[in-house]
Amino acid sequence: TFPLTALRRGLTGTVRIRIHVAVDGRVTIDDIIESSGHAVLDAAAVGTLRSWRATPAMRDGVAIESSWILPFVFSRR
Repeated sequence: TFPLTALRRGLTGTVRIRIHVAVDGRVTIDDIIESSGHAVLDAAAVGTLRSWRATPAMRDGVAIESSWILPFVFSRR
């Protein structure tokens, strides 16, 4: 979700976050790979991920752990 304070201030940017997806779909944050340059946008991306659940990756029909890098793009279109 785009933070209202960031919208009002005209802030934009991309946050790239490495996540870990467990076999049960739990998502944890490993690291912020690239900051947007604005703490409020970085915090919004991390806050969004804290509520996520995912479908785990599968190998030969069995759920496996995986890591992904997700970009969160905050832009005013």
